[in-house]
Amino acid sequence: MTRRARLLPAFVATTLALGACSDDGSGAPPPDPSVPREPLTQAQVDDAVLTLDDLPASLVPSRFTVTDPDRSAFVDRLQTGAAECAFLFTGELPDPAPVGRAEAAFTFGSIGTIVASAVRTYAAGDAQEAVDLAYVEAQGCTTFRVDMGGGAVAEASVVNRVTDDAGDQTVTTVVEYLVDGTLFLEQTRTVVRLGGDVAIVELVLFEPTADRVHDELVRAAVNQLEDAREEAA
Repeated sequence: MTRRARLLPAFVATTLALGACSDDGSGAPPPDPSVPREPLTQAQVDDAVLTLDDLPASLVPSRFTVTDPDRSAFVDRLQTGAAECAFLFTGELPDPAPVGRAEAAFTFGSIGTIVASAVRTYAAGDAQEAVDLAYVEAQGCTTFRVDMGGGAVAEASVVNRVTDDAGDQTVTTVVEYLVDGTLFLEQTRTVVRLGGDVAIVELVLFEPTADRVHDELVRAAVNQLEDAREEAA
């Protein structure tokens, strides 16, 4: 199946179980969900990462440019919470390590609207362990202070939640950055696991529509990962 940029009309409301599909007419039995699947190939992982063409129209993709996804240097700006909250800027998940990975990032504007997309594929059982540990890690980050440049220091508050509304596991971290008591930026990071594969989506944006835009990005990322998994089936 060719790669396509389409958005689901609504969040997947039930767990995406391996093999839980109807007969495709080929006469072959559906895959046994108890049998671990092979990890995606690197080409499939690369194909599952969002591109500029996959960004929601509400973001006006033509305004964005492709940038280096590595923002780990931002950790140096943390005045407090560096140990507990660095994961928000490195884009990494705790070990076990994936066997395949890819990432991309796009920015717009001088303040820095950021969209980041990452995909990880794991050996059998490792993806669930990594996402479980990611939630534990996220729970350890509740507040931090960060140098925003130009003499501005932001007080950041963090809220984490775990659901299964976008895949087998969904962990979302929302960070609000306040400067002098006023909301300056909002950062939302969602980790979605589908079987042995993981999509990570991040949006840094200061607009009233940030929640809706982030949901659109997550739907797009899940869509791309589903396509890659269908190709691998």
